[in-house]
Amino acid sequence: MTFVGAEQVVISDWLKSTLSNDATIKSLCTHTDGTVKVFEDVAPAFDSQGNQFGYPFVVFQEQTSADVFGFGPKSRIMVSSSVIVRAITEGSWDVIAPVAAAIDANIEGASADLGNGTVLGCRRVQQYRMPELHENRIIRHLGGVYTVFAQAR
Repeated sequence: MTFVGAEQVVISDWLKSTLSNDATIKSLCTHTDGTVKVFEDVAPAFDSQGNQFGYPFVVFQEQTSADVFGFGPKSRIMVSSSVIVRAITEGSWDVIAPVAAAIDANIEGASADLGNGTVLGCRRVQQYRMPELHENRIIRHLGGVYTVFAQAR
């Protein structure tokens, strides 16, 4: 029996593991304490010692999800989830372009069997590029919006 939101946990576990183990992301997004800076929802400002994490890093956030049904009782087949996955930096687009490329190379068209469920597939449906002004600094976001299909066990 699965719990409500179990598919989102499958997706989160898969994204965190897959992206944290990529060589490009490791080389560009690892903190001095060894933490690979791939975060769900929001990136913390500081590590456990009170040191700033700094840029660049990767953040992924679920935007929406919908159950996919077959016919008959208890016929939910899977969840279709829209997730923004992006690299973020203070600086030029060139800093995060290789990170965004690594994100796409790792998850576009991918599937995976995890202990808690299965990612049946992942497709980028939209590019994501956004500059923002934060405390008089330009912060850049580069990545994509992905549809991820998942089942929980």
